[in-house]
Amino acid sequence: MWKRKQRPDHDPMREIDLLLMEDIMMRRNFPTDARAKVAQTLCMLIVLTVLGGMFIHALTHNDATSLVAAPPLSSSPIDQLPMIP
Repeated sequence: MWKRKQRPDHDPMREIDLLLMEDIMMRRNFPTDARAKVAQTLCMLIVLTVLGGMFIHALTHNDATSLVAAPPLSSSPIDQLPMIP
């Protein structure tokens, strides 16, 4: 059979940590009160507002990256300077 290689920096507390983590994961029903639900809802609304603001900002503002990615259509290729590597 295959022998498992142990890492040279084996932590003797790893098994205890894994058992504790397994015990925590087995407990599904955490008691939550109304304040916890309000805080969770408030955090989700803040994240949604920030993401929406970033999306609207990206649509309404022309920054340097969008100008480089899409050069203006009105300029002809003859008038453009060659790109220097």
